[in-house]
Amino acid sequence: MAERKKMSDAARQFIQTGQVQPSSPPSASSDQLTSNSLRQELLGDEQATESSVRFTVDLPRSLHRRLDQLSTDSGKPKTELVRIIIRRALENIDY
Repeated sequence: MAERKKMSDAARQFIQTGQVQPSSPPSASSDQLTSNSLRQELLGDEQATESSVRFTVDLPRSLHRRLDQLSTDSGKPKTELVRIIIRRALENIDY
């Protein structure tokens, strides 16, 4: 069985708090590029699919309303939007 990658401190903090503390302050243009590319991915064409695993997440009503509105605006199902957001968050913390 392959050895699992060790969890970094940044990944552990993200999982515990839901927030990422950058090691060095990113530039405003870097944040803007990330925000724009995420927006394009969320509102753009569908990505390739692979087999999936189902799990349940309880969301605060306010967060669910925002996700529901994004789904309406983008025309994409909430499940696809959540997959994109989670994948991008994990890429952002290099995990």
